[in-house]
Amino acid sequence: MRPGGGGIKGGAFERKICVALSQAMTNDERKDLFWRTSMSGGRATIMNRVPGQRNISQTGDISAIDPLGNWLTDQMLIECKHHRDVQFNHYLLNRGGKIADWIKTAKQQAGSKRYALIFKQNNMPTLVFTDAPFLDGPANSNATYRMPLPLLIISQGYPTSTRDTHTLHKFDHFLEAIRAIFPPIKIERRRPSQ
Repeated sequence: MRPGGGGIKGGAFERKICVALSQAMTNDERKDLFWRTSMSGGRATIMNRVPGQRNISQTGDISAIDPLGNWLTDQMLIECKHHRDVQFNHYLLNRGGKIADWIKTAKQQAGSKRYALIFKQNNMPTLVFTDAPFLDGPANSNATYRMPLPLLIISQGYPTSTRDTHTLHKFDHFLEAIRAIFPPIKIERRRPSQ
């Protein structure tokens, strides 16, 4: 990639994730439940610097633009990263590097929510680090849904809560968990008026 092209690659990756999440929640019927937040979360960062103001609806890289999508963004901040080298080995061996910085930032921005750091390294599958061992079901159900078996579990020191534990999943498995929560929905199609 040419120098300075990282923003273009990152934006395209965020759009791809928005479509995948939308399709997972609607049984492939819709692609428009989520979209990139303004300035890729930068608007919330700027607003949160002003004393007494807090922007919680546009934190992270992805926000819901349809009420159906609020279910996910109300309980989870979503960050997306696509880099040539995410320094995965550095994180596994030393708990440092880019991934450690991204997790720290996501946890700070998430506040009381969980976070999902969706990331991709060139020529590798898309992965998700999250501190969510489960997802709450939609408001009309009292169900909670366990995340699929992770590829990796990492505890920061001695875990005193699930917030100290991060699990790594394939993005496809993360989408399967979302699909399991939402039964296929029937979308009413309007007939053309005659």
